Amino acid sequence: MTDKLLPGQFIWTNFPFAERPLEPGPQRHLGYVVMVSPDQAIVAYTTTSKILLEGPRRKGVTIVSDQNAEKLGQKRFAIDARRLAFLPINEQFFPEINSPTRGVRGNAGQTLRAHIERSIADLLHEPQLMEILGPKRPPALAQQHRDGRDDR
Repeated sequence: MTDKLLPGQFIWTNFPFAERPLEPGPQRHLGYVVMVSPDQAIVAYTTTSKILLEGPRRKGVTIVSDQNAEKLGQKRFAIDARRLAFLPINEQFFPEINSPTRGVRGNAGQTLRAHIERSIADLLHEPQLMEILGPKRPPALAQQHRDGRDDR
């Protein structure tokens, strides 16, 4: 099923919540595809939280400009690479995966993709800042939760 998802895509997901990290979230949510393998995708969380958009810059958070967000049919938002989900590629986690558009809203440009990849690489040196969710998360990362929850 990897032909249905590609790194750099913005796609509708049922991103899991921290309270139920192995289950699909209850509502459709835009996610950013970081990596894809034959049976799973690693997806970064996106948010319109004013704390992240207007507050001090945080490591791993990338603001998507009004102009780029508009191209996706969204208002300005942030990609929070500190919050990743390892998800099976199925309709439970990707509700529109079998539709003609596959739920893909658009693609990140090369500059944005490179910035997000650098952010994730930097975060790997500070895993305490990360929250790893999803039923496909590696066992070694299953207990990984970042410190503090004031930035949603």
